[in-house]
Amino acid sequence: MTDSLGKALLFLCLVAAGLALPARLSHQLGTQAASESRTADLDGDGVPESYTLANERLTVVEKGRVVWRSPADWRVAAFVIADSTNTGRPDLNLVVWKKGSYGAYRPFWFKGPDDAYTCHLYVFDLSAGAMKPVWMSSAIEPPILHLKICRATPDGRDDLVVTEATGLGETTRTTVWRWDTWDFYRTDHHGGWSSCA
Repeated sequence: MTDSLGKALLFLCLVAAGLALPARLSHQLGTQAASESRTADLDGDGVPESYTLANERLTVVEKGRVVWRSPADWRVAAFVIADSTNTGRPDLNLVVWKKGSYGAYRPFWFKGPDDAYTCHLYVFDLSAGAMKPVWMSSAIEPPILHLKICRATPDGRDDLVVTEATGLGETTRTTVWRWDTWDFYRTDHHGGWSSCA
């Protein structure tokens, strides 16, 4: 075995174990999301909450009380506060890296271990003082590198504009997604969208 092949195999094992990430993904989990704070009033009570991302964990505080903190086994790469579900109220949208796609309840067709390190999109609402999941994706492939929520189509509804990794190189593509009652569906293949610069 050559030295470079051995290093490549070691790196792939570390990626699978969640101890290393390809360069194209590591920026999502390192310096870009090192520390970020925002305020918003997700529950509509007139008192803004503080949203702080530090050390890949998101903490939500209202009136000096921690309302919610992302689980320790999640690596929060980014968060966006915007109305991704088009309800007229903002949602907390998270790009999360974690082991496993399904959690404790797996679909009947899934067999074998569920321990791969994968990217997920989670959407939460704040209601009655508690963070409640609206939608929690299984593994997303290709993974999300950048997420923004804006009006990318002329109908006045908000869309997810996602920059995705498309391979082991630095190649990316942009896709547009729309909420439809229970899931997001892709809309950019119909044309007529803008990048919401």
